[in-house]
Amino acid sequence: MSNEGEYLEMVNELRDQYNDMKERYEKEKALMKEELNQLKDELEKRSKLKFIENSFDSTRPMARRPIYVNY
Repeated sequence: MSNEGEYLEMVNELRDQYNDMKERYEKEKALMKEELNQLKDELEKRSKLKFIENSFDSTRPMARRPIYVNY
């Protein structure tokens, strides 16, 4: 049954590796989320553009085809 013991050791090592990688990536993910939130806040402070809804609405009816003019 030495194969069973080696198998258990290997599985335990793989589990430990998985847990270490998972912990490392969770930390990395948290740091990236924090950085993303900081960048979003900075962008909101810097941004001066505003979206005005209905800014291009017109009372004129829609045309079937455009007519281009050269003045």
